[in-house]
Amino acid sequence: MSGTPRGSADDGDGTAASPVTGQPARDRGAAARDLMGRERLLARISGVLAGHAPEGPALLMRGEPGVGKSALLDAAAGYARAHGARVVRTSGVECEAGLAFSGLHQLLHPLRNRAGSLTAGQQYALDRAFGLGAGDAPDRMAVSVAALALLTNAAADAGTLLLVVDDVQWVDRSSAEVLAFLARRLDAGLAFLGASRPGAGGVFDGSGLPEAEVPPLDPDAARRLLEASHPGLPTAVRDRLLKEAAGNPLALVELPTALSARQLLGREMVPASLPLSGRLERLYADRVRDLSPATRRLLLVAALEGAGGLETVHAAAGDDWDVHAVNEAELAGLIRVDGGRLVFRHPLIRSAIAQASPPHARRAAHQALADALPADPERRAWHLAGSVVESDERIAQALEDAGERSVERGGAAAAVPAFLRAAELSPRREDRARRLSAAAYAAGQSGQLDYSARLLAEADQLDGGGAEARDTGIARAYLLMHQEGDLDGAHRLLVRCLGERLPAEQASRTAAPDEAMYILLFVCYFAARADLWASYDAALKAMAPQSSDLTRLYRDAVVATTEQASSLRERLDVQFAAVSETTDPWRVARLGLVAQQIDAIGDYRDRIRGALRDRPAGTQASRLTGAILLVTDDFLAGRWDSAEALVADQLDLAHTAGYQLLGCLLRGQAALLAAARGRSDVVDALVHEVVAWAGPRGIEMPVAAARYAQVLDALGRGRYEEACAWAAQISAPGTLPYRSRYGPMMVLDVVEAAVRCGRLDDAREHLGAVRRAGVHRVSSRTALVVAGAEALCAPEAEQGAAFEKALSIEGGRRWPFEYARVQLLYGESLRRMREAGRARDQLWPALRSLESLGAAPWAERARNELRATGLHVTRHEGRSPLLTAQETQIATLAAGGLTNKQIAERMHLSHRTVSSHLYKIFPKLGITSRAALRDALTAPSTTSTPATAASATAASPP
Repeated sequence: MSGTPRGSADDGDGTAASPVTGQPARDRGAAARDLMGRERLLARISGVLAGHAPEGPALLMRGEPGVGKSALLDAAAGYARAHGARVVRTSGVECEAGLAFSGLHQLLHPLRNRAGSLTAGQQYALDRAFGLGAGDAPDRMAVSVAALALLTNAAADAGTLLLVVDDVQWVDRSSAEVLAFLARRLDAGLAFLGASRPGAGGVFDGSGLPEAEVPPLDPDAARRLLEASHPGLPTAVRDRLLKEAAGNPLALVELPTALSARQLLGREMVPASLPLSGRLERLYADRVRDLSPATRRLLLVAALEGAGGLETVHAAAGDDWDVHAVNEAELAGLIRVDGGRLVFRHPLIRSAIAQASPPHARRAAHQALADALPADPERRAWHLAGSVVESDERIAQALEDAGERSVERGGAAAAVPAFLRAAELSPRREDRARRLSAAAYAAGQSGQLDYSARLLAEADQLDGGGAEARDTGIARAYLLMHQEGDLDGAHRLLVRCLGERLPAEQASRTAAPDEAMYILLFVCYFAARADLWASYDAALKAMAPQSSDLTRLYRDAVVATTEQASSLRERLDVQFAAVSETTDPWRVARLGLVAQQIDAIGDYRDRIRGALRDRPAGTQASRLTGAILLVTDDFLAGRWDSAEALVADQLDLAHTAGYQLLGCLLRGQAALLAAARGRSDVVDALVHEVVAWAGPRGIEMPVAAARYAQVLDALGRGRYEEACAWAAQISAPGTLPYRSRYGPMMVLDVVEAAVRCGRLDDAREHLGAVRRAGVHRVSSRTALVVAGAEALCAPEAEQGAAFEKALSIEGGRRWPFEYARVQLLYGESLRRMREAGRARDQLWPALRSLESLGAAPWAERARNELRATGLHVTRHEGRSPLLTAQETQIATLAAGGLTNKQIAERMHLSHRTVSSHLYKIFPKLGITSRAALRDALTAPSTTSTPATAASATAASPP
């Protein structure tokens, strides 16, 4: 700030101000929030105030309404006051735009006690301008010179004086001319900051003052502002608000306030046209009010058309389409015509126009748009629905068809309003009930489980127990399965639905038998109980002639995995070849479940991930299912850090959306990862959660996953009797669990535990059952583990050849954990036979693989075996073997002083994921606080290498 500050800021409350923003201490958080992403503009403003800006001591900022111009002016005023300057302000008011010198009066009124320093002529000019005393109208130049003299005298007293003018476009013309005169003639100690809308016209447009654009916030700053203003929003809601706000700070702060609590929690659908707060509606609607009636009607048609199609708007507007109307809307800064499209300059202008228009005008515009869209049945149906208030079966059926097409494309969330509006327009109660049920099912699929339950309750009030109970039953079974884990209740409903006959004209609607069969299949799959499977088999047999290729594919994948393994892969190739960006993500997720049964997720991983990524927000269930599949593939393929990060993120989504069953499955996967890495305490905690929730509900699949984690954990710690006991609860020697994927998963574990306990006969009996079931034919992974288990059970003289055969199986190296375990078993066998050199050939690559995976207990076992061969194993510094690569990165950033939120932004994780990792990191490193991280990370690590080549070859066997 130039000059020596001698005066004081305007009167205040005595609260200490921040030297950065000039705001009182209690308001600094809000001030910092309002200025997010404005660092460059603030630096330029600081230069103006400090007197070293190359463009001089004046700056006019231009930006759209709500973009934050006033917040920047407030920050500048606060900064000036904090540095001892005096600030005088005025703001244009639309209703005073016709009052001459009203803006100048507001600006100079605080300096009235300095009027005595003016000459008599200057005082007379200002008095007449402000209506004080009698006399002729003052000369504009005389008023300008007098105002400049008053401001210069005030600056001399204060050291520096800042003039702040907001909403320049509404300042009366007389005042604007004086202000422009002042801004071009500022003496030392004076500075000017103004703010105006772009293209507003007026005196300042030709003033030649330096200008700065205040643009919308960039995506990162917009996200940070929304999270600071409304923390904890679900990702889907946050992304929708970010899209609609388009970087406008006021919209980011205000839009969430117009949503319901359930919508903000992601438990209820956010409407297609966002409601606006009164402040936002006034911000945009005021710009429409002064337009001609024809232009307002044209804008309403364009707002309701939505897609910006110029031809459609032209056809629907009819006589209201006029070049002059388009030009008027463009000059008002509301639209632009760009390449055959009519584009609103901000998405909220569309909402404001529609919200401010009377209902009869909206209905007429919708009818005109429907007439203009004869070749687009979906959009035509929506506009027809918007044009009527009474029931209409023809329109209701068209909307129901539109909803079904939306579901087929993966837009379950978008289908909900279509089904609901179809229900509203249905003349018959049974049709309303059916369409409400379809809406409930789509809402459930899109993650709105509570909303789905409420819609079902409405359908129940309408449904008299007729054929439409099928639709209600499917939706309710979906809720029972995912939200409550009541698989028995879901099973009863589905069996009842499949036993009912559906009228032929309804056979292809959303309650198709194939959908009921699919849900029933996975109710049985997750429950993993023979009593439930019997009903599925009977239902499938009854509908066999009408069942689709997909229904038979799903059935064969679960029920006949070993017999159909080869054909399953061929059929999957055909199905995945047809997958595109418009494919229903549920179909992709279900095909992925088929691939999981034959260890083929990796073959289709890119298509699965591509089809589920960047989908509409309303596909949570399919995204969660897809994530579970990708975690499975990450575990088997050795991408354990990626698997852990994905599990942590998806657990947040499952909890937020209320998908209890899928969340339980994710915890089972987390337990398995923890077991492989030797984190017994984490295994115990997760297993307890899984068994406590799934056990009483009779859901055996996640319980089996939890028990498998305990088997793996016990094997890693060398507690073989314990491993046998846990394994027997899933797959007792000589038996495979009925239609469960954990039988083929656990072959090597069951056999190794039995052999270690001296129960060779049990191990061989189990291998016999595995061979008879054809488990080895499923994939290269099952072939590897079955062959490895057979080698372990082979007579000593035959073990070498058997292990060599196992390790030479084509595709075996694709499964790094299983392959390293077979190498470890082979190395142990060779070491016991005193073939130290050959043992090391197996143990060293096994150790390297296990260390890279972070499989700590298995790596330590390989290390001990190498020592037993007489090899001296040294250690060098590196990442702690207790931490994964991702945990090491998080710990390093935290040790460097970054907050959890900063770490999350840098690593593209959620802050909850970072917190979860740090919660695990502290006990691993033996610390209790962040302050101890740096020392813990610099302690010696334990990644193994041989001491020298000489020592390796010279060591003698035990």
